Amino acid sequence: MITHFKSIMLILSLAITMAGELSANEIKMAVVDIQAVALKMPQMQKIESTVKIEFAEQVNKVNVLRETAQYNYGLLQKKGDDKLSEEQIRETKLMVEFQQHTYTKEVKALQQKIISRKKELQDRALSKLNRVVETVAKKEGYDVAFRKGGVIFNSTSPVDITVKVITAIQNSRN
Repeated sequence: MITHFKSIMLILSLAITMAGELSANEIKMAVVDIQAVALKMPQMQKIESTVKIEFAEQVNKVNVLRETAQYNYGLLQKKGDDKLSEEQIRETKLMVEFQQHTYTKEVKALQQKIISRKKELQDRALSKLNRVVETVAKKEGYDVAFRKGGVIFNSTSPVDITVKVITAIQNSRN
């Protein structure tokens, strides 16, 4: 997404530079601190709790696998105290290895699902953020809205509309 944004910024900068009939003063520019807006978005703030609730059952299942493997491993550590037979020791070792393998596999799969879900929720929130930036910029009469910090030099001072975008985000219901 950042690479795509940089490409767009480069193309836009070249277009502005090459358009001889347009002066920089004719283009009304704004900047937005996307990170500051994202931190204030209710959707972004709810991602962790949403994911925690959605995956609670699966996390509990993985925790049970871990606890069972730890219990059986503990049995192996006490084999001298409980007088386990060689057959019981061998079976318990095989069971612990299987449980550890299953646990590792389940944890990796769950982590991937959680990462994927978080990304999905973040993408949805960022899509909304982009729509709100566009709406605010149009409403305020700006031709271009740049990501704050993305412009190295500009002979005119773009107006920072971050606060207006944050207010619009907080006032929206979706």
